[in-house]
Amino acid sequence: MYQFIGFFARPGVQRPQTLPPRAIWRNVCTPFNGVGVYLPGLFVDEYGVPVGPLLAVEEIKTLATQFGFDSTKTWVYLEYVCWGGPIDFVYGVSMCEGVRLGPLKMSVMDGSAEEAFTTLMAHFGITPEDALNFAPFVRGYWGVL
Repeated sequence: MYQFIGFFARPGVQRPQTLPPRAIWRNVCTPFNGVGVYLPGLFVDEYGVPVGPLLAVEEIKTLATQFGFDSTKTWVYLEYVCWGGPIDFVYGVSMCEGVRLGPLKMSVMDGSAEEAFTTLMAHFGITPEDALNFAPFVRGYWGVL
């Protein structure tokens, strides 16, 4: 299983002094120039099992502001799960130049999670081809997956 919970923002911003527990902040240069924040400790237990409800839009916007992404105007929050084949689950919100898309939530049980994912990423400025071969989702990119 591959799971990602976190943000991507472009252009990059300076890393805040403090991050949530276990968070990983990385500069991203492919397929966009910006930053990514992997948040494994916020919403999953030590076994990777989601805990609690999905974040509401206001909670996502609050986190984005804490990371300084309100100054970028272009960011995406994603909860993404894949078991090695098609995307199994995606939940996300994208903000581009003040225009919000989402929240979008889709699982393979509901319909096309891939379509929801590529729609969110397109709003963020990533082509479907780059989204489906997303460099920050390659195993080992964050050093812990």
